[in-house]
Amino acid sequence: MRSIYVAVFSIVVIAGCSDSEPEPEPTSAAMGHKGLSPEYLQGDWCFTHVEFPDERSKENINYHFELDGTYSAQQSKNRGLQPGWKYTFLPDGKFKLSLPRFTTSVVSVEPAEFVLHAFGDIHFRRGACS
Repeated sequence: MRSIYVAVFSIVVIAGCSDSEPEPEPTSAAMGHKGLSPEYLQGDWCFTHVEFPDERSKENINYHFELDGTYSAQQSKNRGLQPGWKYTFLPDGKFKLSLPRFTTSVVSVEPAEFVLHAFGDIHFRRGACS
């Protein structure tokens, strides 16, 4: 069952979705985001893995975040970055990456990594994937 959730999450993260509602503007003053802000996110990041209580799913998908609330992401490990995705800070520490069905919570923010939580812990590391 865990494999199905990882597969669905990976497909939605990579494929993205668009909402018909306008997204709120990103803000560095968002309360409850533990330091996650457009300024912090700006640049290259590697979506390294999703961690479950008993398993870990290796991902290694590149992301590039901009200050304006947009980002680029790989559609697969063998392709370049695809621009046009949006990220949004929501109330109560929630964070959304063009995922209308998967709003995440900010678990932790360190200088070179951050962790989000949806159905597992989603790990990002600063810099491009190797």
